[in-house]
This record gives sequence, structure tokens and C-alpha cells, in this order.
Amino acid sequence: MEVEPGFVPALVSLALIRATSVDESLRDGPAAVELADRACALTQARHPEALHALAAAYAEVGRFADALGVGQSAVEAALAGGNRPLAAAIEQSLQAYRQGRPFREPAEASGPVPG
Repeated sequence: MEVEPGFVPALVSLALIRATSVDESLRDGPAAVELADRACALTQARHPEALHALAAAYAEVGRFADALGVGQSAVEAALAGGNRPLAAAIEQSLQAYRQGRPFREPAEASGPVPG
């Protein structure tokens, strides 16, 4: 990110780590919001992975209504792009937001949601 601060995949991956890691020491909700917001701005809020990262970041800082709205937009963007596996993965996170809790990536996850 130091070499190319506008590299969307890196922004999304780091935002997801900061928002969803099972390792509490890696989570930083405000930083996740900043990173994901930058990714969404760079993609004009049309990139489903960036939207998913922003929704996860909002949930991490307790903004569950925002997380649900942005997460639903992420599902719609994924479906519009024909990416059903990504839409299904994002739907899993929406279930957590509806229950008023942030989403956590499974411990065995080693990267961003399928894209």
C-alpha cells in the first residue's frame, strides 16, 4: 500500500482483516472504515468486495444499520456481476449484522471473500 495507496484489492483485504479478524489484536474498526471508505470512493461504490468491506467495518464500529444497508448493496452488486458465491458469502455477514454483532472470518480463512 505504500507503493500504490489506491490499490483497491489491498485496501479491501486490509479493511476486511481490520474489521473481521478473529485475532483481536488485528482488528481496528476506525481504520477499517477509513480503508474501506477509500476503496469505495475509488470504485464509485460499485465494487462488491469494497462494499462488503465497508459493511464489515461499519459493523465493527457498531453501525449495524449502515452495515446492513451497505451490505445489501454489496449483495446486489455481486449478483449484478454474476458472482453468486460472493453474494452468498456476504449474506452470511448480513446475518450477523441483523443480530447486532460484527462478522468474524473463520480462523482458517486466509484471504478476502471470493471475488
